[in-house]
Amino acid sequence: MVGLSELDSNKYKAILKAKKQITQQVLHQADSTVEDAPPCSDKVIDQFGEIATTCLKQPYRREFSEQDVGQMVAGYKSGMTTIELAKQFQCNKGTINKLLRQHGVRITKAKAQAKLNVDKVLSMYENMHTIEDIAKYFNVSSYTVNRCLKAHNVKIRGRWDYSMTNNLVSRE
Repeated sequence: MVGLSELDSNKYKAILKAKKQITQQVLHQADSTVEDAPPCSDKVIDQFGEIATTCLKQPYRREFSEQDVGQMVAGYKSGMTTIELAKQFQCNKGTINKLLRQHGVRITKAKAQAKLNVDKVLSMYENMHTIEDIAKYFNVSSYTVNRCLKAHNVKIRGRWDYSMTNNLVSRE
């Protein structure tokens, strides 16, 4: 080996040995029967002798039955928000949005906005409640409250606008 010190040479040999062991393990998995194969056997040896992954699988993906999707559609049409449906079905809000769109349901932001009492939101915000507090009070996202405030031309405060004395005031 030209140009490698003894230390580098030893590292190179160790890398080659580890690569050979991994290659043998992958080849052994390919030769094994279907019962012996791991559930996601997506590793193959490519044209350069390297281990390549043929597909990336998500570690956890929830499948929903048609009955579940029907309940989601019915719930959304009856006035539930996607966040409430996500909590009920123990999945992400984006998953609910995707399934509803696939079943022809138009997603709007109006459902969450309809839950808000605008006068109460404005009053709470004027009394130095945070957007997060107001969102929890109405069981909506902070983005919904923020949109409501902006729609009514309210200047949004930053964190630094809340003094320590205002945080000690009891909240409704």
